Amino acid sequence: MAIRTSDQRAADAVISPLVTGVQGLILAIALLVIFTPFESEGSYISVLLPRFAAIAAVVLVAPLIVVKPIRQIRPAFVLLLAVLLHLTVVVPAPPLQLLAEWVGLIACAFLARVAVSKTAAFVLGLRIALVVNIVALVSQTALTTLQGSDIDIHQMIFPVSEGRSGMETFGGFIRNSGFHIEPGTYATWVAMMIVAVRLLLGRFGVVEWAAIASLLPTYSTAAVIYFGVFAVWIGFDAIGAGRARSFALVTVLAAVGAVGFGAFGVDDYLEARYVTETNEEEQEWRGIALAEYNQLPTVTKVLGFGHANELCDDCHFDDLGFGPNLVFRGGILAVFGLLVVLWGTTKLLGINNAILTLVVIGTAKAATNSLGPWLVLLIASEVGLKSIRQSGRSRRQRKRRASRLAAEGF
Repeated sequence: MAIRTSDQRAADAVISPLVTGVQGLILAIALLVIFTPFESEGSYISVLLPRFAAIAAVVLVAPLIVVKPIRQIRPAFVLLLAVLLHLTVVVPAPPLQLLAEWVGLIACAFLARVAVSKTAAFVLGLRIALVVNIVALVSQTALTTLQGSDIDIHQMIFPVSEGRSGMETFGGFIRNSGFHIEPGTYATWVAMMIVAVRLLLGRFGVVEWAAIASLLPTYSTAAVIYFGVFAVWIGFDAIGAGRARSFALVTVLAAVGAVGFGAFGVDDYLEARYVTETNEEEQEWRGIALAEYNQLPTVTKVLGFGHANELCDDCHFDDLGFGPNLVFRGGILAVFGLLVVLWGTTKLLGINNAILTLVVIGTAKAATNSLGPWLVLLIASEVGLKSIRQSGRSRRQRKRRASRLAAEGF
Protein backbone atom coordinates (compact mmCIF):
# COMPACT_ATOMS: atom_id res chain seq x y z
CA MET A 1 0.00 0.00 0.00
CA ALA A 2 1.37 3.40 -1.02
CA ILE A 3 2.03 5.81 1.85
CA ARG A 4 0.22 9.11 1.36
CA THR A 5 2.23 12.26 1.93
CA SER A 6 1.05 15.18 4.07
CA ASP A 7 0.58 17.26 0.89
CA GLN A 8 -1.70 14.61 -0.60
CA ARG A 9 -3.73 14.44 2.58
CA ALA A 10 -4.01 18.24 2.63
CA ALA A 11 -5.18 18.25 -1.00
CA ASP A 12 -7.79 15.59 -0.20
CA ALA A 13 -9.01 17.68 2.74
CA VAL A 14 -9.70 20.55 0.33
CA ILE A 15 -11.00 18.60 -2.68
CA SER A 16 -13.28 16.16 -0.83
CA PRO A 17 -15.65 18.83 0.60
CA LEU A 18 -15.78 20.52 -2.82
CA VAL A 19 -16.76 17.25 -4.49
CA THR A 20 -19.38 16.61 -1.83
CA GLY A 21 -20.72 20.13 -2.30
CA VAL A 22 -21.04 19.75 -6.09
CA GLN A 23 -22.68 16.34 -5.70
CA GLY A 24 -25.02 17.76 -3.07
CA LEU A 25 -26.06 20.58 -5.40
CA ILE A 26 -26.76 18.14 -8.24
CA LEU A 27 -28.78 15.95 -5.91
CA ALA A 28 -30.65 18.98 -4.53
CA ILE A 29 -31.87 19.92 -8.00
CA ALA A 30 -32.95 16.34 -8.71
CA LEU A 31 -34.67 16.00 -5.33
CA LEU A 32 -36.53 19.29 -5.76
CA VAL A 33 -37.94 17.96 -9.02
CA ILE A 34 -38.79 14.55 -7.52
CA PHE A 35 -40.36 16.00 -4.36
CA THR A 36 -42.31 18.85 -5.99
CA PRO A 37 -45.23 17.29 -7.91
CA PHE A 38 -47.03 19.42 -10.47
CA GLU A 39 -49.78 18.96 -13.04
CA SER A 40 -49.42 19.22 -16.81
CA GLU A 41 -52.78 18.42 -18.35
CA GLY A 42 -52.44 17.18 -21.91
CA SER A 43 -48.73 16.35 -21.67
CA TYR A 44 -46.38 13.92 -19.91
CA ILE A 45 -43.97 16.53 -18.53
CA SER A 46 -45.02 15.99 -14.92
CA VAL A 47 -44.40 12.23 -15.29
CA LEU A 48 -41.19 12.31 -17.30
CA LEU A 49 -39.32 15.17 -15.58
CA PRO A 50 -38.88 13.41 -12.18
CA ARG A 51 -37.70 10.28 -13.98
CA PHE A 52 -35.12 12.20 -15.99
CA ALA A 53 -34.02 13.90 -12.76
CA ALA A 54 -33.49 10.53 -11.01
CA ILE A 55 -31.54 9.12 -13.94
CA ALA A 56 -29.39 12.27 -14.28
CA ALA A 57 -28.60 12.27 -10.54
CA VAL A 58 -27.41 8.64 -10.63
CA VAL A 59 -25.32 9.18 -13.78
CA LEU A 60 -23.70 12.41 -12.56
CA VAL A 61 -23.07 11.46 -8.92
CA ALA A 62 -22.35 7.71 -8.83
CA PRO A 63 -22.64 6.04 -12.24
CA LEU A 64 -20.79 2.89 -11.11
CA ILE A 65 -23.58 2.14 -8.63
CA VAL A 66 -25.49 0.47 -11.48
CA VAL A 67 -22.86 -2.30 -11.78
CA LYS A 68 -22.44 -2.84 -8.04
CA PRO A 69 -23.82 -6.32 -7.25
CA ILE A 70 -26.94 -6.72 -5.11
CA ARG A 71 -26.33 -9.53 -2.62
CA GLN A 72 -29.48 -9.19 -0.49
CA ILE A 73 -33.13 -8.64 -1.35
CA ARG A 74 -34.49 -5.37 0.00
CA PRO A 75 -38.06 -5.43 1.42
CA ALA A 76 -39.02 -2.42 -0.70
CA PHE A 77 -37.74 -4.28 -3.81
CA VAL A 78 -40.43 -6.91 -3.29
CA LEU A 79 -43.19 -4.28 -3.27
CA LEU A 80 -41.63 -2.49 -6.25
CA LEU A 81 -41.46 -5.73 -8.25
CA ALA A 82 -45.07 -6.52 -7.29
CA VAL A 83 -46.20 -3.18 -8.74
CA LEU A 84 -44.13 -3.62 -11.90
CA LEU A 85 -45.46 -7.19 -12.35
CA HIS A 86 -49.01 -5.89 -11.98
CA LEU A 87 -48.35 -3.12 -14.52
CA THR A 88 -46.83 -5.61 -16.96
CA VAL A 89 -48.97 -8.75 -16.63
CA VAL A 90 -52.08 -8.44 -14.44
CA VAL A 91 -53.51 -5.15 -15.75
CA PRO A 92 -51.05 -4.09 -18.46
CA ALA A 93 -50.32 -0.41 -18.94
CA PRO A 94 -49.87 1.14 -22.41
CA PRO A 95 -46.39 0.32 -23.79
CA LEU A 96 -44.88 3.81 -23.45
CA GLN A 97 -46.24 4.28 -19.94
CA LEU A 98 -45.00 0.82 -18.97
CA LEU A 99 -41.52 1.69 -20.22
CA ALA A 100 -41.57 4.98 -18.28
CA GLU A 101 -42.62 3.21 -15.06
CA TRP A 102 -39.97 0.49 -15.35
CA VAL A 103 -37.21 3.00 -16.09
CA GLY A 104 -38.38 5.47 -13.44
CA LEU A 105 -38.78 3.01 -10.58
CA ILE A 106 -35.50 1.21 -11.33
CA ALA A 107 -33.72 4.58 -11.48
CA CYS A 108 -35.30 5.37 -8.10
CA ALA A 109 -33.90 2.10 -6.69
CA PHE A 110 -30.41 3.05 -7.88
CA LEU A 111 -30.83 6.56 -6.43
CA ALA A 112 -31.61 5.00 -3.04
CA ARG A 113 -28.32 3.10 -3.26
CA VAL A 114 -26.59 6.39 -4.06
CA ALA A 115 -28.15 7.83 -0.89
CA VAL A 116 -26.38 5.20 1.23
CA SER A 117 -23.06 5.22 -0.63
CA LYS A 118 -22.88 9.05 -0.82
CA THR A 119 -24.66 9.87 2.43
CA ALA A 120 -23.00 13.24 3.08
CA ALA A 121 -23.80 14.53 -0.42
CA PHE A 122 -27.33 13.12 -0.37
CA VAL A 123 -28.15 14.62 3.02
CA LEU A 124 -26.73 17.94 1.81
CA GLY A 125 -28.99 17.73 -1.23
CA LEU A 126 -32.03 16.97 0.93
CA ARG A 127 -31.26 19.84 3.28
CA ILE A 128 -30.81 22.29 0.40
CA ALA A 129 -34.19 21.16 -0.94
CA LEU A 130 -35.78 21.58 2.50
CA VAL A 131 -34.33 25.08 2.95
CA VAL A 132 -35.59 26.11 -0.50
CA ASN A 133 -39.07 24.85 0.43
CA ILE A 134 -39.03 26.66 3.77
CA VAL A 135 -37.87 29.94 2.20
CA ALA A 136 -40.57 29.70 -0.48
CA LEU A 137 -43.28 29.08 2.12
CA VAL A 138 -42.10 31.91 4.39
CA SER A 139 -41.87 34.29 1.40
CA GLN A 140 -45.36 33.39 0.20
CA THR A 141 -46.80 33.74 3.71
CA ALA A 142 -45.17 37.15 4.15
CA LEU A 143 -46.36 38.40 0.75
CA THR A 144 -49.85 37.05 1.35
CA THR A 145 -50.03 38.77 4.75
CA LEU A 146 -48.80 42.10 3.37
CA GLN A 147 -51.02 42.08 0.26
CA GLY A 148 -54.04 40.38 1.77
CA SER A 149 -54.34 38.00 -1.19
CA ASP A 150 -52.64 34.78 -2.26
CA ILE A 151 -49.49 34.78 -4.43
CA ASP A 152 -49.22 31.66 -6.63
CA ILE A 153 -45.50 30.86 -6.37
CA HIS A 154 -46.15 27.34 -7.66
CA GLN A 155 -47.29 28.58 -11.07
CA MET A 156 -44.31 30.94 -11.28
CA ILE A 157 -42.02 27.88 -11.17
CA PHE A 158 -44.31 25.54 -13.15
CA PRO A 159 -46.25 27.67 -15.69
CA VAL A 160 -48.18 24.60 -16.92
CA SER A 161 -49.55 23.92 -13.42
CA GLU A 162 -51.95 26.12 -11.47
CA GLY A 163 -51.47 26.17 -7.70
CA ARG A 164 -54.39 25.76 -5.34
CA SER A 165 -53.04 27.57 -2.29
CA GLY A 166 -55.36 30.27 -0.96
CA MET A 167 -58.43 28.68 -2.57
CA GLU A 168 -59.82 27.40 0.74
CA THR A 169 -60.12 29.94 3.53
CA PHE A 170 -61.88 28.16 6.36
CA GLY A 171 -62.30 30.45 9.34
CA GLY A 172 -60.71 33.27 7.33
CA PHE A 173 -57.28 31.58 7.27
CA ILE A 174 -55.38 31.77 3.97
CA ARG A 175 -53.54 28.51 3.33
CA ASN A 176 -50.06 28.72 1.80
CA SER A 177 -48.01 26.05 0.06
CA GLY A 178 -44.77 27.64 -1.20
CA PHE A 179 -43.58 25.98 -4.40
CA HIS A 180 -46.13 23.18 -4.02
CA ILE A 181 -49.48 22.90 -5.74
CA GLU A 182 -51.46 22.93 -2.47
CA PRO A 183 -50.84 23.10 1.30
CA GLY A 184 -51.35 19.38 1.93
CA THR A 185 -48.82 18.61 -0.80
CA TYR A 186 -46.21 20.81 0.90
CA ALA A 187 -46.77 19.02 4.21
CA THR A 188 -46.67 15.56 2.63
CA TRP A 189 -43.60 15.91 0.44
CA VAL A 190 -41.57 17.95 2.92
CA ALA A 191 -42.39 15.34 5.58
CA MET A 192 -41.03 12.60 3.31
CA MET A 193 -37.75 14.49 2.86
CA ILE A 194 -37.49 14.93 6.64
CA VAL A 195 -37.96 11.16 7.05
CA ALA A 196 -35.22 10.49 4.49
CA VAL A 197 -32.73 12.66 6.41
CA ARG A 198 -33.67 11.01 9.70
CA LEU A 199 -33.14 7.55 8.23
CA LEU A 200 -29.76 8.44 6.73
CA LEU A 201 -28.35 10.29 9.77
CA GLY A 202 -30.22 8.61 12.61
CA ARG A 203 -31.23 11.97 14.06
CA PHE A 204 -33.04 15.23 13.31
CA GLY A 205 -30.87 18.28 12.69
CA VAL A 206 -31.58 22.01 12.81
CA VAL A 207 -32.84 22.10 9.21
CA GLU A 208 -35.25 19.23 9.90
CA TRP A 209 -36.52 21.00 13.03
CA ALA A 210 -37.18 24.14 10.97
CA ALA A 211 -38.94 22.05 8.32
CA ILE A 212 -41.12 20.39 10.97
CA ALA A 213 -42.08 23.81 12.36
CA SER A 214 -42.87 25.05 8.83
CA LEU A 215 -45.63 22.45 8.48
CA LEU A 216 -48.01 24.32 10.77
CA PRO A 217 -48.52 27.55 8.72
CA THR A 218 -49.87 25.48 5.81
CA TYR A 219 -53.13 24.89 7.73
CA SER A 220 -53.45 21.36 6.39
CA THR A 221 -54.62 18.25 8.16
CA ALA A 222 -51.57 16.40 6.88
CA ALA A 223 -49.32 18.98 8.55
CA VAL A 224 -50.94 18.38 11.94
CA ILE A 225 -50.65 14.60 11.54
CA TYR A 226 -47.00 14.72 10.49
CA PHE A 227 -46.10 17.26 13.18
CA GLY A 228 -47.49 14.78 15.72
CA VAL A 229 -45.59 11.89 14.11
CA PHE A 230 -42.29 13.78 14.30
CA ALA A 231 -42.96 14.83 17.89
CA VAL A 232 -43.41 11.16 18.82
CA TRP A 233 -40.31 10.19 16.80
CA ILE A 234 -38.16 12.80 18.51
CA GLY A 235 -39.51 11.57 21.84
CA PHE A 236 -38.47 7.99 21.03
CA ASP A 237 -35.03 9.25 19.99
CA ALA A 238 -34.70 11.11 23.29
CA ILE A 239 -35.68 8.04 25.29
CA GLY A 240 -33.23 5.91 23.30
CA ALA A 241 -30.41 8.42 23.78
CA GLY A 242 -31.18 8.93 27.46
CA ARG A 243 -29.48 12.32 27.46
CA ALA A 244 -30.69 15.49 29.13
CA ARG A 245 -30.05 17.43 25.92
CA SER A 246 -32.40 15.14 23.99
CA PHE A 247 -35.18 15.61 26.51
CA ALA A 248 -34.61 19.37 26.35
CA LEU A 249 -35.08 19.24 22.57
CA VAL A 250 -38.38 17.39 23.00
CA THR A 251 -39.50 20.08 25.44
CA VAL A 252 -38.55 22.76 22.92
CA LEU A 253 -40.52 21.00 20.17
CA ALA A 254 -43.57 20.71 22.43
CA ALA A 255 -43.30 24.41 23.22
CA VAL A 256 -42.93 25.28 19.52
CA GLY A 257 -45.98 23.16 18.75
CA ALA A 258 -48.09 24.78 21.47
CA VAL A 259 -47.03 28.30 20.49
CA GLY A 260 -47.43 27.51 16.78
CA PHE A 261 -50.94 26.14 17.22
CA GLY A 262 -51.92 29.26 19.13
CA ALA A 263 -50.02 31.85 17.10
CA PHE A 264 -51.15 30.56 13.72
CA GLY A 265 -54.61 29.57 14.93
CA VAL A 266 -54.25 26.01 13.65
CA ASP A 267 -56.77 24.74 16.18
CA ASP A 268 -59.29 27.38 15.09
CA TYR A 269 -58.72 26.47 11.45
CA LEU A 270 -59.28 22.75 12.07
CA GLU A 271 -62.45 23.49 13.99
CA ALA A 272 -63.73 25.67 11.14
CA ARG A 273 -62.85 23.07 8.51
CA TYR A 274 -64.23 19.98 10.17
CA VAL A 275 -66.94 21.31 12.49
CA THR A 276 -68.42 24.65 11.45
CA GLU A 277 -67.50 24.85 7.73
CA THR A 278 -67.05 21.27 6.51
CA ASN A 279 -65.52 20.76 3.07
CA GLU A 280 -68.27 18.77 1.36
CA GLU A 281 -66.51 18.74 -2.02
CA GLU A 282 -63.39 17.13 -0.56
CA GLN A 283 -65.46 14.46 1.20
CA GLU A 284 -67.44 13.92 -2.01
CA TRP A 285 -64.25 13.16 -3.98
CA ARG A 286 -63.27 10.41 -1.57
CA GLY A 287 -66.85 9.14 -1.44
CA ILE A 288 -67.07 8.90 -5.24
CA ALA A 289 -63.80 6.95 -5.39
CA LEU A 290 -64.89 4.46 -2.74
CA ALA A 291 -68.38 4.11 -4.27
CA GLU A 292 -66.91 3.31 -7.69
CA TYR A 293 -64.51 0.81 -6.13
CA ASN A 294 -67.30 -0.94 -4.20
CA GLN A 295 -69.17 -1.53 -7.47
CA LEU A 296 -66.28 -3.51 -8.96
CA PRO A 297 -66.55 -7.32 -9.25
CA THR A 298 -64.91 -9.27 -6.45
CA VAL A 299 -62.28 -10.69 -8.80
CA THR A 300 -61.25 -7.17 -9.87
CA LYS A 301 -60.98 -6.10 -6.23
CA VAL A 302 -58.77 -9.10 -5.44
CA LEU A 303 -56.53 -8.55 -8.46
CA GLY A 304 -56.64 -4.74 -8.31
CA PHE A 305 -58.10 -2.45 -10.97
CA GLY A 306 -54.70 -1.30 -12.24
CA HIS A 307 -52.04 1.33 -11.61
CA ALA A 308 -52.54 2.89 -15.03
CA ASN A 309 -56.35 2.99 -14.89
CA GLU A 310 -58.87 5.41 -13.39
CA LEU A 311 -62.37 4.32 -12.45
CA CYS A 312 -63.85 7.78 -13.15
CA ASP A 313 -62.85 11.39 -13.78
CA ASP A 314 -63.69 12.46 -10.22
CA CYS A 315 -62.16 9.44 -8.47
CA HIS A 316 -59.31 10.81 -6.33
CA PHE A 317 -57.70 7.62 -5.01
CA ASP A 318 -54.47 9.53 -4.35
CA ASP A 319 -56.30 11.45 -1.60
CA LEU A 320 -56.82 8.19 0.28
CA GLY A 321 -53.08 7.79 0.82
CA PHE A 322 -50.20 6.00 -0.90
CA GLY A 323 -50.79 2.74 1.03
CA PRO A 324 -54.55 2.37 0.39
CA ASN A 325 -53.99 3.51 -3.20
CA LEU A 326 -51.51 0.65 -3.69
CA VAL A 327 -54.00 -1.87 -2.29
CA PHE A 328 -56.96 -0.68 -4.38
CA ARG A 329 -54.93 -0.62 -7.59
CA GLY A 330 -52.57 -3.55 -7.00
CA GLY A 331 -54.85 -5.97 -5.17
CA ILE A 332 -53.41 -9.08 -3.56
CA LEU A 333 -49.95 -8.53 -5.07
CA ALA A 334 -49.72 -5.13 -3.40
CA VAL A 335 -51.00 -6.53 -0.09
CA PHE A 336 -48.27 -9.20 -0.18
CA GLY A 337 -45.63 -6.58 -1.01
CA LEU A 338 -46.80 -4.27 1.77
CA LEU A 339 -46.71 -7.11 4.32
CA VAL A 340 -43.12 -7.89 3.27
CA VAL A 341 -42.22 -4.20 3.63
CA LEU A 342 -43.83 -4.04 7.09
CA TRP A 343 -42.07 -7.19 8.30
CA GLY A 344 -38.73 -6.47 6.66
CA THR A 345 -38.54 -2.78 7.58
CA THR A 346 -39.45 -3.56 11.19
CA LYS A 347 -36.71 -6.19 11.31
CA LEU A 348 -34.14 -3.85 9.74
CA LEU A 349 -34.95 -0.53 11.45
CA GLY A 350 -36.70 -1.56 14.66
CA ILE A 351 -40.42 -1.22 15.31
CA ASN A 352 -40.41 2.51 16.21
CA ASN A 353 -38.50 3.75 13.17
CA ALA A 354 -40.31 1.34 10.84
CA ILE A 355 -43.85 2.20 11.96
CA LEU A 356 -43.27 5.97 11.96
CA THR A 357 -41.65 5.81 8.50
CA LEU A 358 -44.52 3.76 7.11
CA VAL A 359 -47.15 6.05 8.67
CA VAL A 360 -45.71 9.03 6.80
CA ILE A 361 -45.34 7.14 3.51
CA GLY A 362 -48.61 5.22 3.76
CA THR A 363 -50.73 8.33 4.39
CA ALA A 364 -48.98 10.47 1.75
CA LYS A 365 -51.32 11.83 -0.91
CA ALA A 366 -49.40 10.40 -3.83
CA ALA A 367 -49.94 8.30 -6.93
CA THR A 368 -48.53 4.79 -6.91
CA ASN A 369 -46.02 5.77 -9.60
CA SER A 370 -44.77 8.86 -7.72
CA LEU A 371 -41.03 8.55 -7.14
CA GLY A 372 -40.94 10.36 -3.78
CA PRO A 373 -42.60 7.69 -1.61
CA TRP A 374 -40.69 4.94 -3.42
CA LEU A 375 -37.37 6.69 -2.84
CA VAL A 376 -37.96 6.95 0.92
CA LEU A 377 -39.12 3.31 1.17
CA LEU A 378 -36.06 2.16 -0.76
CA ILE A 379 -33.76 4.32 1.39
CA ALA A 380 -35.29 2.73 4.50
CA SER A 381 -34.38 -0.73 3.19
CA GLU A 382 -30.86 0.33 2.18
CA VAL A 383 -30.18 2.02 5.54
CA GLY A 384 -31.43 -1.03 7.45
CA LEU A 385 -29.24 -3.44 5.50
CA LYS A 386 -26.20 -1.19 5.86
CA SER A 387 -26.74 -1.03 9.61
CA ILE A 388 -26.94 -4.82 9.86
CA ARG A 389 -23.78 -5.24 7.75
CA GLN A 390 -21.89 -2.76 9.93
CA SER A 391 -23.12 -4.49 13.09
CA GLY A 392 -21.97 -7.88 11.74
CA ARG A 393 -18.60 -6.42 10.76
CA SER A 394 -18.12 -4.99 14.26
CA ARG A 395 -18.92 -8.34 15.86
CA ARG A 396 -16.39 -10.11 13.62
CA GLN A 397 -13.73 -7.52 14.46
CA ARG A 398 -14.36 -7.98 18.19
CA LYS A 399 -14.10 -11.75 17.84
CA ARG A 400 -10.81 -11.48 15.91
CA ARG A 401 -9.44 -9.06 18.52
CA ALA A 402 -10.46 -11.40 21.34
CA SER A 403 -8.88 -14.38 19.53
CA ARG A 404 -5.67 -12.46 18.95
CA LEU A 405 -5.45 -11.42 22.58
CA ALA A 406 -6.10 -15.00 23.70
CA ALA A 407 -3.33 -16.25 21.40
CA GLU A 408 -0.93 -13.69 22.84
CA GLY A 409 -1.68 -14.93 26.38
CA PHE A 410 -3.76 -12.03 27.66
